[in-house]
Amino acid sequence: MPDQTAAQMPLHFRCPISLELMRDPVTVATGQTYDRASIESWLAAGNRTCPVTRSPLPELSLIPNLTLRRLILRWSAADPVAVAALLLQAASPSLPDPDRVAALRRLRGAADARAAVAATPDHRADVLSLCFRAPDAVAAESLALAAAALPPLSEAESAAVAGCPERARRLGSLLASHPSAEVRASAAAMVEAAAARSAEVRAGLGRAPGLVEAVVGAVQGGGEEAGAAMGALLAVCLAKGGRERAAAMGAAEAVAERVGAGGLERGDAERGLAAVELLCRVAAGRAGVAGRGGAVEALVGAVGGKASERAAEHAAGALAAVCGEWEGARRAAVEKGAVGRLLLMVQSGCTERGKRKAQALLRLLRPAWPPCDSHAVSDDFPVPRCSAASSSSSSFNFPC
Repeated sequence: MPDQTAAQMPLHFRCPISLELMRDPVTVATGQTYDRASIESWLAAGNRTCPVTRSPLPELSLIPNLTLRRLILRWSAADPVAVAALLLQAASPSLPDPDRVAALRRLRGAADARAAVAATPDHRADVLSLCFRAPDAVAAESLALAAAALPPLSEAESAAVAGCPERARRLGSLLASHPSAEVRASAAAMVEAAAARSAEVRAGLGRAPGLVEAVVGAVQGGGEEAGAAMGALLAVCLAKGGRERAAAMGAAEAVAERVGAGGLERGDAERGLAAVELLCRVAAGRAGVAGRGGAVEALVGAVGGKASERAAEHAAGALAAVCGEWEGARRAAVEKGAVGRLLLMVQSGCTERGKRKAQALLRLLRPAWPPCDSHAVSDDFPVPRCSAASSSSSSFNFPC
């Protein structure tokens, strides 16, 4: 063991017999803990006393100290010398790829080790370099470690990822075709992390050959990485060029329908709908949503859905953009119950921005309301109520 590591080792991690780090700590009848190999050698030599207390051992059973063993394993993984040694192993081209991958997995599997990597600039640089310069298997595992440990990226790190077209292309390639869903999700997470720093970086990612196509493909594919791809899509859509390319590929309608299908985490659904709202600033995005009845229905569902106020706000914004241009979308939104959902949204105490979007959409939808009796919920928005559907138990009959 290196002298530096030995000097930093907690005393209770040392075996009292060998004075070395315990690999398999066991407890004897007196309550003292030793490394199994050392205490077994002591007993095999005919000793029947505790080496520390010198008290007789009433029985010779050895009880594994699992708590101490877990603490030792965590300390070993997070120790600066051990972390540096594992990164050196991962970066060594003379070692077989499986050994290099195993070192990276050890680092990724321990929270303290990930924290040590994240806190050390040289380690961060080493991991990023391995993502793009190592053989495929090592690069893929490095990417998974990077996605777990590095975000948020510094401005220099973001530029190092997005400023090099070849690196952006590599991320796109891993996201599009790697057989592991975990690696594909890690690639999407790194795209999102790199884009968070500046508009210049986002613009560079939007121009990178194949990257936007890979992100949209991940969303459309509906695999395990689709949730992470929502964040990457939002990132590239923040730049006009990336937004236009994604809209042309049908991203707006694909994301709307994917959110409508359910199964996404709340944050992923919010990011996906935020991307749809941005995509609907582009003519191709609005046309894509208007041309797919399922997309309009999904957005209406998100307005009154259980996801979050933020998701409802983004869905209302996207619908307002589409319904402002397409009469068929207005009719479809009313038929799917948008009016009632929007009125409930306005009255439910949503954010001021969300309320403004909902009110704007209600004004757009008013010409498509069915010609029947109305009772005013407010002076601005009368709610249609057909007399045949009225009942004594309810003052209003919102469209479903």
